[in-house]
Amino acid sequence: MPNRLLWAASLAALSAAAPLHAQQQTAAPRFQITPYAGYLKSGAIVSGPIGLALRNAGAPIYGGEMSVALTRGVALFGNVGYSQPGLEVGAPILGGLQLARSSVLVYDAGVRLSLPATAGALPFTPFVQAGAGAMRQEFEIGPVTTRSTNLAYNVGAG
Repeated sequence: MPNRLLWAASLAALSAAAPLHAQQQTAAPRFQITPYAGYLKSGAIVSGPIGLALRNAGAPIYGGEMSVALTRGVALFGNVGYSQPGLEVGAPILGGLQLARSSVLVYDAGVRLSLPATAGALPFTPFVQAGAGAMRQEFEIGPVTTRSTNLAYNVGAG
């Protein structure tokens, strides 16, 4: 008899707790700042014969992203990142030879759409995003410094 009473009480408690848990809504943060670190590898600036190319070497990139939730599932974001890759001339098989110092500053803004998080259905929140910004490059070759700023865009999903 006590065993049945224990099972009945447990079943009643679980039956009452499940709907209460489902009614709880965790509000997503309205404002977020997220630092990041990664690796920047870009394409050739100038391509020549037999595979020669003038390019930025691969290098670490550091930055941060700020996002503001407008509504549930819609947020605006801004991003800035900085790297000092070095300018190199590359050849097939031989690799790259560094010619000069360079720095890259990337910045953009956009909109992110995400699916509302369901209670425990997925361990992540799927999203799509799109934005536009710029990529500013600076090259130092001895006493000469040159800068260029180019339009950049991003499209992503995760």
